[in-house]
Amino acid sequence: MIGDYNPVPKPNHKRQSPTRKEQGEISKDIYREVNERDEESCVLCGFPFVRRSIPYTLDCHHIVFRSQGGVGEPKNLAMLCGPVTQTGTCHHAAHSERAAEIRKILQGYIEWIYKPKEVAAEFDIGEMW
Repeated sequence: MIGDYNPVPKPNHKRQSPTRKEQGEISKDIYREVNERDEESCVLCGFPFVRRSIPYTLDCHHIVFRSQGGVGEPKNLAMLCGPVTQTGTCHHAAHSERAAEIRKILQGYIEWIYKPKEVAAEFDIGEMW
């Protein structure tokens, strides 16, 4: 009889809404879409992605961090040179003391990408960075 006691049986249904971790995950399809949208380069410094063994790579960065409710959708993602642990990369800067400044720049970039072409002509990321 030990171990048979279960006052409340576990439900047999799935969660109605995804967990925060699941909301922020980036699928392979979304990663490819963002990589193509950003032309396989860092949106801040223009570092191109090259397929060879070098210490820097391109990482998909959450503009609104996952810990703050950011989702893994293209409108919340940008390609940055990384890795995040490497000092001197844009992804590292986006998680350092300059995070708020870089977030504003990336939000402006995303607005520019998804705005009509007439409005998009007014925004120049080079002036901000």
